Amino acid sequence: MTKPILKQPSLARRLKSSVHELQRNAGRLFKGPTSGMRTDLTANGVPVLFIHNPRTGGRSLESFFNVRRLSHAFPIERLAARHWEENFVVTSIRHPVDRFFSGYFGFIRSSSKNSLVKLYGWEVKKLSPLEYLELISNHPRHIGPQVQWTDFPSPNKPRADLVLRFEEIATWEEAMVSAGIVIRDRRMPHIGKSGNRENLGIGDLGITEEEFRLLQTRLLEYYNSDFEAFGYRIK
Repeated sequence: MTKPILKQPSLARRLKSSVHELQRNAGRLFKGPTSGMRTDLTANGVPVLFIHNPRTGGRSLESFFNVRRLSHAFPIERLAARHWEENFVVTSIRHPVDRFFSGYFGFIRSSSKNSLVKLYGWEVKKLSPLEYLELISNHPRHIGPQVQWTDFPSPNKPRADLVLRFEEIATWEEAMVSAGIVIRDRRMPHIGKSGNRENLGIGDLGITEEEFRLLQTRLLEYYNSDFEAFGYRIK
């Protein structure tokens, strides 16, 4: 199978990316929680911040926490140590393999236009799972290792106060209450299930058994920090 030839991002897209990078750099200089992190809830009297890790039920959490906009910003980019330590930080994680395939079916195998199509054109929809992994390896914001969203270089609090597992989404409300978050009468919505796939077989992916084994090896390598940090096992 011939590898798809992806177009280079247009000048307008490159300029827009440059603007976003300038904004991120400004955020590093003038740090503070974004409107995509600030919630209207508290935990034991402390403000709750939400860090949106892609493909882990974050849209449901955004709605639940009433954040004002989408943000996949890494905490190290936007927060100073005092912001991280003085607020109650919540984020979510997911089995790295399931999360990868959620991204693959959501961004590649679906018919919808998305950020990767805007960058590289519709040829991106022809990528195999291995080619998709190669592509996202160059885009750490696009479902890169999850420790980028859960961890912070703080000896006092190296990890978020509450890390919710996607696999336990039915108990998220209970977990929040147990952690001291005052959720009142709110209920967790279930948003954005279109890219979720379970019990995938080789036939679903259109690759050979050899390619599937290679994909497993490379996923374990790329997400090694997540497997080690969160105790997940390769499937």
